[in-house]
Amino acid sequence: MGISRRDFIKASAAATALAMAGVPVKAVAEPSIKYGRAQCRFCGTGCTVLAGVKNGRVVAVKGDADSPINFGRLCMKGYSLPHIMYGEDRLTKPLVRQKDGSYKEVSWDYALDLVADRFAELIKTHGPDSVAWYGSGQNTTQEAFAANKLFKGIIGTANVEGNPRLCMASAVGGYLNTFGADEPAGTYDDFDLTDCFFIIGSNTAENHPMLFRRVIDRKTAYPDRVKVIVADPRYTPTARYADLHLKFRPGYDMHLLNSMAQVIVEKGLIDEDHLRHCTFQTGLKTKGKVATFQEFKAFLEDYRPEKVEGLVGVPAADIRKAAEWFGRKGFPTLSIWTMGINQRTKGVHLNCQLHNLHLLTGKIGKPGCDSLSLTGQPNACGGTREQGGLTHILPGHRAVANPKHRKEIAEIWGVKEEWMPEKPTGPAVNMFMRLSEGKIKAIWINTTNPGQSLPNAGRYREAMKNAFTVVSDIYPTRTTELASVILPSAMWVEKEGVMGQTDRRSQFIPKLIDPPGEARPDFWQIVEVAKRIAKKLGRKTSYRVIDPLTGKVKKVKEVYGLGFETEEEAWNEYRLCTRGQDVDLWGATYEKLKAHAGGIQWPCPSTDFENRGTAKRYISKDYAEKTFGTIRRNYRTGYVTLYDQHLEEKGLKGPINYYGGHPFHKKAKPKAIIRVLKAGLDYEMPDAEFPFVLNTGRVIEHWHSGTMTMRVKLLREMNPRAYVEVSPEDAKKLGIKNGEKTRIVSRRGEITLPAWITDRARPGMVFVPWFDENKLINLLTVDDPKSWSGAGEPDFKVCAVKVMKV
Repeated sequence: MGISRRDFIKASAAATALAMAGVPVKAVAEPSIKYGRAQCRFCGTGCTVLAGVKNGRVVAVKGDADSPINFGRLCMKGYSLPHIMYGEDRLTKPLVRQKDGSYKEVSWDYALDLVADRFAELIKTHGPDSVAWYGSGQNTTQEAFAANKLFKGIIGTANVEGNPRLCMASAVGGYLNTFGADEPAGTYDDFDLTDCFFIIGSNTAENHPMLFRRVIDRKTAYPDRVKVIVADPRYTPTARYADLHLKFRPGYDMHLLNSMAQVIVEKGLIDEDHLRHCTFQTGLKTKGKVATFQEFKAFLEDYRPEKVEGLVGVPAADIRKAAEWFGRKGFPTLSIWTMGINQRTKGVHLNCQLHNLHLLTGKIGKPGCDSLSLTGQPNACGGTREQGGLTHILPGHRAVANPKHRKEIAEIWGVKEEWMPEKPTGPAVNMFMRLSEGKIKAIWINTTNPGQSLPNAGRYREAMKNAFTVVSDIYPTRTTELASVILPSAMWVEKEGVMGQTDRRSQFIPKLIDPPGEARPDFWQIVEVAKRIAKKLGRKTSYRVIDPLTGKVKKVKEVYGLGFETEEEAWNEYRLCTRGQDVDLWGATYEKLKAHAGGIQWPCPSTDFENRGTAKRYISKDYAEKTFGTIRRNYRTGYVTLYDQHLEEKGLKGPINYYGGHPFHKKAKPKAIIRVLKAGLDYEMPDAEFPFVLNTGRVIEHWHSGTMTMRVKLLREMNPRAYVEVSPEDAKKLGIKNGEKTRIVSRRGEITLPAWITDRARPGMVFVPWFDENKLINLLTVDDPKSWSGAGEPDFKVCAVKVMKV
């Protein structure tokens, strides 16, 4: 049910063999196996891999030693990549549900015509907001861009959402509310240069193993100087390596972070010079009251460690130690977090508080310093946040509600401005609420599994079954079983595309093999449906040729459809959308993306072949030269390249930095904002009737809903089914023994699982992984809008339940 450290080590060794399963060991070196560079299909780290192909199948995989991300190393899921592709139940033909509930194989023309006819009919009868798109952080950027253009540019609805809303929206809100722009300032190389890791709300060892390997490498190299602080209610594999584990009470981390800020200010660990680039503001509202540093200091007095230790559940001495390590002058600090912070009622607040700590201490914009939100999916950044794959945004960090932005995108897209929606509709869960109310009558779900992943999933499963639901996927899931039409998709290296990762990095994935049967790329599916819908709506766009180096656009003809046919054509149009924006990817040509291991980091406005973008944001050229003048200059630009020397020590070539403008906001007073935020609690805290906190999450063996990893024999055998973690103290009180059936009940549903009695769990809290499609833990989780963060992200981490022995 769980995995011990010994099991983990054994499994990691065994995982190396996964790449060879079914292939003689010596065959990996055989000339008949041809290797192609690609990005890993799993988490948002974006490890670079070499996929070995023989006889039209991927038969081996290894880490790319030239990669500045993973240096040739892979985790167990990375080594399983060849095996996720060849499950016996792979979808290979389009399917249409019949009246008796069975599915019938149909031709692609029949399926595409059916989808287009039904969508067009509903649009004409009920308006554009009667249809919707629900995409994924696993779509390529070209797929997401095509869908965005179809729904916002041709159909004219802002009903465009994706599963990154369930995992990354709060992080976006934190960056915007602090810096005025989304995504981190730093880069993965900061892991190799920092002296303090502050890990909160992230089980990095299991969910981002290759980044955690860099944590361990740094700690091993400098065991006394480097400190690892882990703040987590659970004693995870990550916490095992901590110098200090802050095992706080679930829901009280806002108090913890304000308390750390109080110690930093009290001990004089602030960077007064850096604070001149900051302003203080109460709350999250744009026009919130402007505060002073002295007011902020007085506000923090209520959060002295001695005052809040009882609430937080962490000794005052440990809070003080964490703050002092974090703020040590002359020692870089890197904070990393993920779902434990984001999937919270106060998720945006928590993100801002983390940025506060870095702004107070000046630990940002310097080597080894950053507040770095880790991403869970391989293209949540590129395909959703940067490309505009949510209801309120457009490509290139633009806003749907901004008339100037709509005009700019309409011109690049070659559509009429009046076709585009003027305002957003609602975030992901709101979209499915409208589906259940009958306001949305048709939805296309692509490369994601909301029938398993949505909070209070039972409420929306029935809605998906009753609506006209199209699902594109590679395997049967708990969502395809609800579909009206199932479209079989090509997957990793069966198609080409670009994906963008955590540290503003985009990488190219080539098509190395053909997909099985009649499976087709999602990009092709979208392009073909768009042609049909556009014709039925009478809406033509301009088919153009874009010069990849100059950006010169040549209109060829008016067409029904998206105005592009290939992934490269779509990418060049998307590059135009980013040109001149903070997320400038104009310099990320196909030629450069294919050539450079580790991809391109934006902003990268230059198409110069050697320019790989920007390692570090929010620093000016002058500041870099003054601070890091001992590091050599680049021969082309004369600029200081912060990480070239560091990477050269590893035998690699680092990116060329592009410096531009003031460190923070582009407005008249370009200052970062330190938010004065009163600590609050999650929406559904435990009470007398439901006295336990339910926390859901992931495990090292599986990824998300298990669609891919549960089809890998070794991973499935290592962790075959869901369980509930119960603390020894709670198990004793409830009379529950290890392995016994245990009933967990919330206000929305219940589930029965075997108990795992473990000190991982904090008393008063239970944990359940959500990979098991036969045990839908999200039948219990909270979907009430009051539980969403300020960015519309639901709370999967604090849900009140009762626990009892069966």
